[in-house]
Amino acid sequence: MLDMAFLGSSGFKGFDGPAVEEFSDAEVKKVVMERSASTLVVADCTKFTSSGLVAYSDWDKVHRFVTNSGPEIDKELLKTIKAATEVIIAE
Repeated sequence: MLDMAFLGSSGFKGFDGPAVEEFSDAEVKKVVMERSASTLVVADCTKFTSSGLVAYSDWDKVHRFVTNSGPEIDKELLKTIKAATEVIIAE
C-alpha cells in the first residue's frame, strides 16, 4: 500500500475529473489510486483549457488538487472541483 500518490493530468476540460492521453496511462493511474491511502493531483492552470482522451478518476476520489493561479483557470470548473475535493492554489 502506498501512503500517497502524486499524479498529473493532460487536462480536464469537459471531464468530471483528471484525464490523460492514453488508455494505458489511465489504467495505471487507476490502479495506483486504488493502492494509495491518499491521492494528490498536480496540474498547472493551463490544464483547465486542455483536455485528455480518457478520465482516470472523478474529482471526489481525489483527496487534493494542486494548481497554480493564472488567467486560464475556468472559475466555474474550479467551483465544481472545490465542491468535490480540497484545492490548493499556489501563487
